This record gives sequence, C-alpha cells and structure tokens, in this order.
Amino acid sequence: MNLTPKGEIDAPIAGRSGAIAVYPGSLVQPNGAALVNITQIDPINVSFTLPENELAALQQARAKGKVAVNAVPDAAGQKAR
Repeated sequence: MNLTPKGEIDAPIAGRSGAIAVYPGSLVQPNGAALVNITQIDPINVSFTLPENELAALQQARAKGKVAVNAVPDAAGQKAR
C-alpha cells in the first residue's frame, strides 16, 4: 500500500476490501498490523471436482470459448458446489 499526497491509501492491486482493522485515532506503524485485507478478484482461481463422465463435455465446451459457471454455497455457507 502507498500513502498518496492527499493522505489516501493506495493499494497495488484491485479487489475487495475486508473489515477495517484500525479506526481514527489508532496508532499505526510501518511493518505493523495490516490496516485492511484486500482480496484480489480478477483474475480469480477456482478449484472444483467433476465426475469423470462429464469431463469430455467440459473440455469440448472450453474449446469453443468461455464456460459459464454457477457457484452456490452449501447450507452452512462454507463451500461452493
């Protein structure tokens, strides 16, 4: 992260910021605790399992271009299925 002349913080990547870890009046120091976590979302890597009998169809679809994906969290909201 870089501090701009206006006192703004500039991140070296684009993404979504998480919860802010410091508040006005908090003491911050170089190499101290992170001010905020940024999750890079473009590009994003995804791992998934696929039944072997569906692999050929996926490979054919990928050969034609992008393949749409619908990721849905499980009931506990933990993993996509």
